[in-house]
This record gives sequence, C-alpha cells and structure tokens, in this order.
Amino acid sequence: MNDQIYLIGDVYGCYKTLCTLIDRLPRGADSKICFVGDLIDRSEGSFEVVQLAM
Repeated sequence: MNDQIYLIGDVYGCYKTLCTLIDRLPRGADSKICFVGDLIDRSEGSFEVVQLAM
C-alpha cells in the first residue's frame, strides 16, 4: 500500500488557508486528503470549504 493519506483537522471555514495548505502538500496520483474535525464556522469561506471537501 503506497497511498499517501493527509489528515487535515479543524478548518473552521478558512478556505484560503486550506487552499494554501493543500497546494503545499507533496501529492501523488494515489494520495488522499481526509478531513477530521470542524469544517465550518461563522467564517465567510465555510460554503467554499464544504464544496471543496465534497
């Protein structure tokens, strides 16, 4: 099993920060991102975070 799995927790609707983090991950064709914790909060980017996670 050579899959890379990245865990990201407690995003709290910070869409721009999440995109920056994802862009910095050394991803391969078989890599996966798993979100744990809270995706949304009262932040403006909560809708975009949910769309990205789906």
